[in-house]
Amino acid sequence: MAGQKEQLAVALARLAGVPVGLADAALRQERAEGVLVLTRALGFSWTTARQILIAKALPRNLSPTSLEQAAVSFERLKPETATRALALQRGRYDS
Repeated sequence: MAGQKEQLAVALARLAGVPVGLADAALRQERAEGVLVLTRALGFSWTTARQILIAKALPRNLSPTSLEQAAVSFERLKPETATRALALQRGRYDS
């Protein structure tokens, strides 16, 4: 499973044009915010963001409440805000 998460981090980083360390950190965080910012900035749908959150949580399961809260946060997060937040975070990570 670790290999799949690494591949997911590389794929997200390439799509977003950010260092792999940034995408990896978003996937390793306990909270969903990092993944929500990445997926919103990339213009992904909630369905895709949800699947990434589920994949990042494996082997444990996310509770329905956690997914509900993440959905609300995703919908409230404007793509422009996510893009700006991602730009600010870029400088903190090396490739």
